[in-house]
Amino acid sequence: IVYLIIGNNLAMLLASYRTDAQSNQLALSIADQLRSSKNPLYLDTAGWVYFKQGRIGDAKTILLDAQSKLDTPVIHYHLGAVYLAEKDKTSAKYHLEKAQTDKSNYPGRSDVDSLLNTLAQE
Repeated sequence: IVYLIIGNNLAMLLASYRTDAQSNQLALSIADQLRSSKNPLYLDTAGWVYFKQGRIGDAKTILLDAQSKLDTPVIHYHLGAVYLAEKDKTSAKYHLEKAQTDKSNYPGRSDVDSLLNTLAQE
């Protein structure tokens, strides 16, 4: 189980902060292993990696599954970003506003405000 935790954390860090081909491939390889998990945090990571790789359909499916198991602002943020990429502004706004209601400082919190501001200007 320790390897899953380490892999999950590594995949999220790579997807969030690295853009080189080797990092992308490693994150994708880990995400492929996490996507069959029942743990919603691992599903969230897999979905975010797929989103960052441009695999929007895979990301949406996995993130919706994660959100059905655990309702967190981070998962809503990730879903909002996916819906925004799909140009579904209504769903994007819904999930980003759900993510915004949590005032804690979670990873990506500033991005939520920025994405909502972008939506408001369109």
